[in-house]
Amino acid sequence: MESPRDVGGETMERGERAEPLTDAEREIIQNTWVHVYENCEDVGVSVLIRYVVRWGGGGPHSGGVVGLHSDGAVGHHCGGAGGPPQAHIGLMVLIKYVGLRVLIVLRLVVLIRFFVNFPSAKQYFSQFQDMDDPEEMERSVQLRHHARRVMSAINTVVENLHDPEKVSSVLALVGKAHAVKHKVEPMYFKILCGVMLEVFSEDFPEFFTAEVQMVWTKLMGAVYWHVTGAYTEVGWVQLSSSAV
Repeated sequence: MESPRDVGGETMERGERAEPLTDAEREIIQNTWVHVYENCEDVGVSVLIRYVVRWGGGGPHSGGVVGLHSDGAVGHHCGGAGGPPQAHIGLMVLIKYVGLRVLIVLRLVVLIRFFVNFPSAKQYFSQFQDMDDPEEMERSVQLRHHARRVMSAINTVVENLHDPEKVSSVLALVGKAHAVKHKVEPMYFKILCGVMLEVFSEDFPEFFTAEVQMVWTKLMGAVYWHVTGAYTEVGWVQLSSSAV
């Protein structure tokens, strides 16, 4: 099964650091994020559900799901060869603006789609790992809580695009926690990022134009680059073979 969207490369190898986001790109991300964040819980749930459904019972290859916890942010199929993109101020504002409005509706949607398209991801969530019905997932208090955490993590990244060190620190914590504590395959970050971009563009077409989607893809590439860097630091042996 293919991932929902190619966000930069077919393998999980980190590659070299890519061109940073310009100020204009950062502005785009921040402006668009405003719209996403307004509906973050619903969007997040939708993404997770789609993820589970798409992958049927088996997932890309027996991995786990990427769960954004309070200790950081998330990354999905983003990155590939190249490093973290940084955005320009104009683009940064746009991403933040669109992002906030989208988040409020999307956090629930994102998680639901994530779990529906990639059911194997549910193995890491005991509270709803036996749920198969998207409507049942949508009603789950636990799923909504996790969706909120995922989108809040992304929000932290967007709000700190002006501070590369802060973003790197946050994503390093997320990567290490998922590698060491949760034992989550890094490919799930790649998958989740793709699902998020898919949901954002489908639910907010008026904000996620082709240009905006390109900028967000670049941002997700940066997220993935930082997260996989953390996996490398802790000696994750399957990093180079976790292709989706």
